[in-house]
Amino acid sequence: MAASVGALPVAGVLWSTVRQLGRTAYLACRRTYGDGMDALLGVVIGGLLTALGSLIVGLVLGRRTRDHSMRDQRMNAAREVLSALQELNRRLIDLARIDCHDHKDREWPELHEATIRWNSARFSAALIAPDNEVELLKAIDLETDRVMGQALVNRWDDRGFREERRHLGELGAKYLNLVRQNEELGAVQIKSLWPWAEPHLEPAPAFDSKLTD
Repeated sequence: MAASVGALPVAGVLWSTVRQLGRTAYLACRRTYGDGMDALLGVVIGGLLTALGSLIVGLVLGRRTRDHSMRDQRMNAAREVLSALQELNRRLIDLARIDCHDHKDREWPELHEATIRWNSARFSAALIAPDNEVELLKAIDLETDRVMGQALVNRWDDRGFREERRHLGELGAKYLNLVRQNEELGAVQIKSLWPWAEPHLEPAPAFDSKLTD
């Protein structure tokens, strides 16, 4: 958005330059050929100024349209990243509640699909996102790997696995706010993607699934 706004002063300078050049050419021709050329020069120079003005306006509007299109793409990519992360989180919770000691010989289709969606979302975002967002996505991906590893090696109740996921929720909220900052939307008061981890909210008692030994 800032780029398109910045294009407007540039267009104004170009337009002023074109007008000045046109006036200079008009005065030069008038001195050379006399007043009889006024009407012809007026038509010719007026047409040129109109054409050049239309070209400048077209360039500015075209740039503004491209800027809006790129912003929409970035926002859509960020939405998919956050949605994919929420789905992966849900599958990790399901995984943590069951005995996974034989996980090497089992298939986890829902977790597999969620992982594919997450990887696709973050790589798609990386194509158009600023560098600081790409670096943060790398950190989030590493944390999802760590949490998945914990879900596989232990059987968890809800309260215990919340602590394992706490940092992942904080990284997700950091990503959300970074996207808003980069798009000049301003930060929001979200410290974690998980409501129970928000410091200003009273957490509800965790459901004890009685799955621990």
